[in-house]
Amino acid sequence: MHNNLKALYNSLRMNWLSDPTLEVEPWQIDDYRSIDWDFLFEKLRAHDIRLDKETFISLAEEYDNPEDCAEDLVADLNTDQKTEDQIFLLIFELWRRLIPDKPALSIFCDELDYHIHMFDEGEYDDQFMQDLLANLKNILDENVDDGADPTEAFESISECCANDLSSFLYDYVSFQIDAGNISYASELIDNFYDYIPEIKWFDFLRAKIAATMDTEVANDLIHSILDEWKNENDMEFNFEILEFLTQFGDAKFLHKVAKDTIPLLETEEDFQDLLAIFVRYFHFLDKEELEKRVDDMLKARQSYPLDLPINRQDAQIAELLKMLDI
Repeated sequence: MHNNLKALYNSLRMNWLSDPTLEVEPWQIDDYRSIDWDFLFEKLRAHDIRLDKETFISLAEEYDNPEDCAEDLVADLNTDQKTEDQIFLLIFELWRRLIPDKPALSIFCDELDYHIHMFDEGEYDDQFMQDLLANLKNILDENVDDGADPTEAFESISECCANDLSSFLYDYVSFQIDAGNISYASELIDNFYDYIPEIKWFDFLRAKIAATMDTEVANDLIHSILDEWKNENDMEFNFEILEFLTQFGDAKFLHKVAKDTIPLLETEEDFQDLLAIFVRYFHFLDKEELEKRVDDMLKARQSYPLDLPINRQDAQIAELLKMLDI
């Protein structure tokens, strides 16, 4: 069995939590962590696998991970893939609880997924998260010491996670910066900088840290980052830069980035996101008239389908460009 199978079901569960109308079977999205011991073993008995705590612990001694254990258990059963996956999810949860001395990669990534989800829900344990990230750094370092390429080592772990690990690290470091934990945020950037595939995001985080001390230095860094990555035409990245510049950048620079971003817009949702940024920008500057004009534009478009392709001849795009020339 692949060591990303649990990640696939974690992803399905997270998608279902976001959209409960998804067609799923209960076993696919069960919260296995909340199921008590007896019921886990009872479910296995329903598949003709008879184990208890003692026999499971004894059985696990023969394996290095829950995937190999489950694969051998189903090998002699005349069953289909769906049933094999159900058995695997039960074995995985038992392994997670009962075999802490064999921290398989999939178990570690499952912990990451669980606590990333809790972080997204605002209910996480920060100390536990810090410990997880320290362990992640150790695992990556060990892989590199064994000859692995840093970014490939990171990507191999990411493939075992349901969440986008790079995006989470960016969000978590941003959270630490916003919370004033500058020293720890800097430590995290240094710890993972060599592993992250797209380092421009971490370069931007360094600019955010610089802004807490010297906005001029931060703007210089932003200039350098955008110049280095200008050929990528990354709209999402530009949006992050614009959010930052609304408070810490000079108007001329912000207007240039906005004008460079407009040709990258693809959908109505993109344009509305850009308008929302400028509502906040003009509000921050106390430019009430401009804020109201942009806010009125945004409200007028609320009924538009968000996936509608953007019309580059839209009069409100031209109107926004004129505001940026004021």
